[in-house]
Amino acid sequence: MRPTLLHLSFLTALAAPAIANDYDETIDGDISDDRLNTTVLNLTNGSNVVTASQQGDDFGRDLDYLTVIIPAGSQLTRLDCPVYTALGKPNLAFLGVQAGPIFTTPANNTDASDLLGGVVYGFFSVGTDILPQVATLGGATGFSIPLGAGTYTWWYNQTGDPSTVTLDFVVESVDGPVGTSYCTANANSSGQASSISAVGSPTASDNSLTLSANNLPVGTPGLFFYGPNQVQLPFGEGIRCVGGSLQRLQPPTFAPANGIVSRPVDLANEGITAGTTINFQYWFRDLAGGPAGFNLSDGLSVSFL
Repeated sequence: MRPTLLHLSFLTALAAPAIANDYDETIDGDISDDRLNTTVLNLTNGSNVVTASQQGDDFGRDLDYLTVIIPAGSQLTRLDCPVYTALGKPNLAFLGVQAGPIFTTPANNTDASDLLGGVVYGFFSVGTDILPQVATLGGATGFSIPLGAGTYTWWYNQTGDPSTVTLDFVVESVDGPVGTSYCTANANSSGQASSISAVGSPTASDNSLTLSANNLPVGTPGLFFYGPNQVQLPFGEGIRCVGGSLQRLQPPTFAPANGIVSRPVDLANEGITAGTTINFQYWFRDLAGGPAGFNLSDGLSVSFL
C-alpha cells in the first residue's frame, strides 16, 4: 500500500474534475441523432448520469441514440429520473431500448414490437425508478430486472416542446455487496448521514470492487480514502473512522442530483492484496453543514481473500 498523509488542505485537494463515466450534452456534445452511428457510453458499477435534450418537429426534430455497455459481471438495477424539464406542461417524452449497438428501425416507423422495452415519461417521473416501466411496455419483448451485461441502444424521442431529462443508469456487480459497515456518521446539510458501501468481489485477484457513498449534498466534491486501522475521532463536522497510513483515491468526485457517488478501485494499482483488511471512508466538502466546511460517511471494512 502506498502511504500518504491525510491532512486539512481539503479545498485544494478537491479542485480536480470528476471522473467521466457520465454524459452531459451541454459539456460533452450532442448525443448522436444517427441510429446507425450512436454515441457510446461504457457504464461502470455505481451511478452513470446522462443529461440529454430533445425536441419535436416544430423545433427542428432532435432525436438522441445512446448505446450503453454494461460490463461483464455487472447488471443494470435501476434507471432513476432525478430531473425532467420542458417548455410546455403537460409534456411527454418517450424512451425506447433495443439490444445491440445500433437502433434497427427509424423513428417514424418504430412501434412497441420493435423494442426490448420502453416508457412514456414526463414531470411525473421525477424522483422515480422508471426501469420497471421500461421492462414491461405493452407489446414489447420485455425483460426481467436486473438487465444483464451486454450492449443496449436507447432511443430518446420528444415529439413536442423541447425537453431535458437526466437519467441515472445504476449498475451493480452480480457479486453483490462487499464489506462490513462500522463507525457512525453525522448528518450533513442534505439532512441525512452519508453511508459508504461496496459491490464486487472480495477476492483481490479479481480486481473487482466499486465504492459508493449516498446521502451527499448535491454538487459537492469529495473523495474516497482508505487505511489499515479503525478509529472513531471527531473530524470537521463528522467522524473519521479510518486510521493509520491513509491513501486518497484520486480524482475527487462531485455528487449528482441523486446525492450518490461511485468509483471503481484498481486494487492492483493501490497495492491491495489478499490477506489484508482495508477500511474505506468518503470525505466531502459541505460548506452549508457547519463551520468546518466538510463531513464524512461512516466506515466500511473489507477483508480481501
